[in-house]
Amino acid sequence: MTTQAETMLRVSHTEAAKKLTNQIAQGEQLLAIQLESDEGLNHFLEDKRSWLDYSKELLRQLFTTELLAMRFHNSGRAPGVGAFDDIIEAEKADLTSRLCFIRSLIKRLELIPENLPSAQSPSAVGNSLHTLHPEIYSKCHALYEKGAYAEAAEKGFKVVRDRLRNLTTYETGSEAFGKGKLHVKGATAPHVDRDFNEGVKFLTMAIDQFRNEKVHTSDAKIEDPIRALEYLGLSSLAMNLLDNAEIPKQNTS
Repeated sequence: MTTQAETMLRVSHTEAAKKLTNQIAQGEQLLAIQLESDEGLNHFLEDKRSWLDYSKELLRQLFTTELLAMRFHNSGRAPGVGAFDDIIEAEKADLTSRLCFIRSLIKRLELIPENLPSAQSPSAVGNSLHTLHPEIYSKCHALYEKGAYAEAAEKGFKVVRDRLRNLTTYETGSEAFGKGKLHVKGATAPHVDRDFNEGVKFLTMAIDQFRNEKVHTSDAKIEDPIRALEYLGLSSLAMNLLDNAEIPKQNTS
C-alpha cells in the first residue's frame, strides 16, 4: 500500500494568498460580464477557459502535489446546454463553484505546511535581512516582513537618494558624482580609482532608474520575496559604499 505524499506549499503562505486572491479577482470580473449575444458568449467561454487553465497551472506551481489542482478541476458544474440563457446560467454557476473552491483554499492555507527552498525559508530570509546596511534594515525590514515587498524595495531606493542628498544636495547619482563632485574611497589601487567611482555612480544611477520604474508604473508589483531582497541588496551595497564617500577639497592654489 503506497502512502500519498503530503501536499505542501512551494512558496510562503503570504505569496500563495496573494496569487490566489488575484486569481479570484479575475474570476469575479468574468462573472460580472453581462452576456447578450452569441459573440459575447463565445468570448466569455474563451476567457473562462483561459482562467481555468491558468488556475490549474497556478495550483500545480504553488503546491508540491497535483491533489489541489485535481480537486479544483473536479469542483465545477456540468457544462451548459440548450437555450442561450440556460448556457449562461450553467457556465456562471460553474465559475462560481470554482471561485468558492479557491476562497475555501485561502481560508485554510495556514494549515498547509511550507516546503520552501532554503533561500526562501523564514530563517534564511531573516538572516539575509540582518546582513543589510543598518539604515536599510531599520527603514525596510518591517515592510518586508509583513509582505509589502514593493514598498520595502522602494523605501530602500529612497534611503539611497536621501544619503546622496545629504552628502551633495543632489538626489541622483549622475548629479551627485557630477555637479556634487562626490568621491568614494575604497578602490583597490590608485590607478583604478576612477573605474571604481564610475561603478558606484552607475550603481546609484541604476537604483534611481529602478525607483522611477516602480513609482511611475501602476503595475510595478513585486510579489517575489527573493526579488525584493535582491533590490534591498542593491540599496544596501550602495549605502555601504557611500559610507566612505567624501567631497574632495578643491585646490585653490
